[in-house]
Amino acid sequence: MNGQALVEHLNITRELVYLAGPYSHKGPAADWVKAHTEDHRHRQHLEAALHLLRQGIMVYSPITYSHPIFRLSQELDLDFGGAWEHWEALDTEMVDRSDRVWVLSTDGWKDSSGTYAEVTIHTMKEGTGEGYTPPRLLLEWENTVRLRPEPLRREEFNVHRPDHVQER
Repeated sequence: MNGQALVEHLNITRELVYLAGPYSHKGPAADWVKAHTEDHRHRQHLEAALHLLRQGIMVYSPITYSHPIFRLSQELDLDFGGAWEHWEALDTEMVDRSDRVWVLSTDGWKDSSGTYAEVTIHTMKEGTGEGYTPPRLLLEWENTVRLRPEPLRREEFNVHRPDHVQER
């Protein structure tokens, strides 16, 4: 199914797409570098979600939801956390409720343990086990969002399933 045919299919079926992707900065860096990376990735996810919504695709983006909450928690000295571990329960529930998981392939997606976990949880939900990854779309970031039908293989990730993400 090409990109346009998939958009038309999703407009008819009203399937919910979960938009996964990297958020936090990995490795040692100054706090301002980490904050800049998070803000930049938040903006990328906002633009991708807007693009998909304008096409009539029902999309849930955990980063567009959680980033403002995380920033408010910092302002109030509550520091709820921006890492996958802080959002795992909510994100797992939303992956379970979604029909598809798409990945925004911005810088860092191959190193994102949260993105890998979300893809793995969706694969387990589908009952396909570790040996099979259902077809999904990669969203390429090049000033605009371009739908590219392509299977996403877990072997493409540079990370593995976190120990706390259990197979179902």
